[in-house]
Amino acid sequence: MSGRHQPEHGADSAEAWVPRPFLVLMEHRWNDDRIKVRVAAAIGPRDAKAQARDLRPEYVPLQAEDAP
Repeated sequence: MSGRHQPEHGADSAEAWVPRPFLVLMEHRWNDDRIKVRVAAAIGPRDAKAQARDLRPEYVPLQAEDAP
């Protein structure tokens, strides 16, 4: 694909790799306790869930959303 046909802000563009804050909803592994963990800088929701899992290994990440 030539350069003139590539999207300006596609998945491989530098703008797609800008870290941003996320809130990750997590549930405890053995009871029904749920918490929200703030991840300061992540590249998308999957990265946010992975970072939250590293921060709180006793919890399972359920959902990640952009932090206000």
